[in-house]
Amino acid sequence: MKKKLFFLCLITTLSLVLIACSNNKDNLDSKNTSKSSIETKISMKDDTRIIGGEETGTGKVNLVNESGSTENGNILYVMYQEDMILMPLGLESEGMDGSKPTIIYLDGEVLGQEQLSDSQTSIELRGDALEKGIHNVEFIQKDGENVTFYHIANYEVK
Repeated sequence: MKKKLFFLCLITTLSLVLIACSNNKDNLDSKNTSKSSIETKISMKDDTRIIGGEETGTGKVNLVNESGSTENGNILYVMYQEDMILMPLGLESEGMDGSKPTIIYLDGEVLGQEQLSDSQTSIELRGDALEKGIHNVEFIQKDGENVTFYHIANYEVK
């Protein structure tokens, strides 16, 4: 009898956890949608979502992890794990204009904003950013409406 009661409680608890997690995902999706509508329109190029632009501005910014760096146009590799929820990627910048915020886009969606100059920080990948395939990370600085810095880096989830 105690075993049956224990399993009933366990099943009820797991059901509540699953319901709570699915509602949380809906809330996160609505927050991300409002963030993405703030910036420029997204265009589709080769079935990959990017903002687009030509490399411009002074300074460098690269993604780094154990597999290497995106310096010189290299692709960074991230190994896919089925239970992966969050993956940090290193971010190294050099010679950037630290007086302007840098808007970071991941696959055409605003990921965040950083004050980059000669610094090292990280970005967190989660959700669709951890799905297998090549992903784009774009770095944009603006002075009013004029883009003063644009760089794109790629990573691949294998």
